[in-house]
Amino acid sequence: MGLLGDAWLRIPAARRKQLFLLIIAIFVLLIILWAARGVLAPYVIALVFSYLLVPVVDLLEKGWRWVGSHRYLGFLKKIARPLSIVITYLVVIALVVGFFSSFVPLIIEQSKQLWEERDTVWEYLYDFGSKAVAQYELLPAQVQMQIEDALGRLGTAIANVVQQAVGGTAVAISYTVSLVLAIFIIPFWAF
Repeated sequence: MGLLGDAWLRIPAARRKQLFLLIIAIFVLLIILWAARGVLAPYVIALVFSYLLVPVVDLLEKGWRWVGSHRYLGFLKKIARPLSIVITYLVVIALVVGFFSSFVPLIIEQSKQLWEERDTVWEYLYDFGSKAVAQYELLPAQVQMQIEDALGRLGTAIANVVQQAVGGTAVAISYTVSLVLAIFIIPFWAF
C-alpha cells in the first residue's frame, strides 16, 4: 500500500476515527476563519496589543498592590489591575498623540514649502518635457512608432487602473469604516 497507508492502518480503528474527525474539524475551522478574516482583524490586533502590554500592566499592578499593602491605602489592592490598565492606556495614548503632534506639523510645513515652490517645480518639469520632446524628434521614425505604441498601451493600462480604482472606492470606504470601528473596538476588547 505505501508507507503512509501502512502507518495509518497500524493505528487502532477508534483512534483513526478520532484523528479523522480532528482533521475535519481543523479544516472546517480554517474555512470559517478564512471566511471571517475581515471581521477578525480587530480582534487579532487587540490580542497582539494585549500581549505586548501585559508585562507593563503586570508590573504596574505589582506596584499598586505593594502601595496598597500600607495601612491606609488598602483600597488600592482591589483596583490595582483596572488602574494599571487605565494608566497603561493613557501612556500609550500619550505616546501616539506625541508621535503625531511631532510629525504632522513637520509634514504640513514641508507641504507648505512645496506649494510655495510650485512655480519652480512646474518650470523644471516643463523644461524637462521640452527637452524630452526635442530628443524624441531626433529618433528614427520606426523607433518613434514603437514608443507611441508602447505609450498607447500604457495609456490603456492606466485607464483600466483608474476605472478599477473608481470601482474600488466603495470597497475602500467600507474598509475605512471598518478600520475606524476597529480602532475604537480594540482597546475595549483588549481591556
